[in-house]
Amino acid sequence: AFRIPHLSFAKVVGVCQQRRGKLLPAIENFKTENRAIVMGRRGEDHKNSRINIGSQIETVARASDIPILICSESFKAPSSYMIAFDGSKTAIKAASMVARSPVLKGLEGHIVMIGSHNDTAKQSLSAAAAQLEAAGFVVEAHHLSAADAVNGLLAFQAENDIDIMVVGAYGHSKLQQLFLGSTTTELIASTLSPVILVR
Repeated sequence: AFRIPHLSFAKVVGVCQQRRGKLLPAIENFKTENRAIVMGRRGEDHKNSRINIGSQIETVARASDIPILICSESFKAPSSYMIAFDGSKTAIKAASMVARSPVLKGLEGHIVMIGSHNDTAKQSLSAAAAQLEAAGFVVEAHHLSAADAVNGLLAFQAENDIDIMVVGAYGHSKLQQLFLGSTTTELIASTLSPVILVR
């Protein structure tokens, strides 16, 4: 059990069930009762391999309309978080979800956009920060230049000792991802900190 200000995760009550079959149908069976999904970064089938991310994460994230917490082998109570922001619908939804939830309230907050985006994206960054501040969050907005979004976000995380990341998950279709790659997957695979995915 661990504590975040105003919340005690020791009080969470769960029911343990074992089901046969695939993971996604099992999760969907309980979706009306769930407020979040917690998954390990890698499953048993990948724990001794060089693969950094389990095969089920994208499948579940693309089908889920509730947040997913991706954890590594160890977990510590966070004192800071960052929202990876690019002005997309999923990034705006991620910032709105944080603003509506007490889970990260009271922690040091950052909302970070990498690269030279257009004026609309910059305005979205300011609006997202304002929404968080209006909800009582202490958050700093950052617009940083970097050649690569993933490396820029990871560098910011390391420099500022960020404990947990919030990411709008899989904004591109699977076909687009085939040609463009996935920032979401790269971030999950490249950091050992917990990641909250919002689709």
